[in-house]
Amino acid sequence: MSRYGAHKYAGPEAKQKGIGTTDDAVSIMIRERDVALPCIVCKEFKKEYDNGHFQGREAMPTRFHPWNCNKEATHNPALFGIA
Repeated sequence: MSRYGAHKYAGPEAKQKGIGTTDDAVSIMIRERDVALPCIVCKEFKKEYDNGHFQGREAMPTRFHPWNCNKEATHNPALFGIA
């Protein structure tokens, strides 16, 4: 038994799976929350949406916070100089 309890280290694969599952759940929650709102970027109503982040997804402390996420139309990244 380890000094921190009987559990074993889950490993990076389990962490990535957990992050992906949480990403999916938060994305659904944000789309449902913002269903009556237009895209935060183009201010238009579109058919497909993503979960857009004010602070990037790599910032784990804010990645899943509802204040950091908004419904965002699925745009071509080249339009915004991202790609």
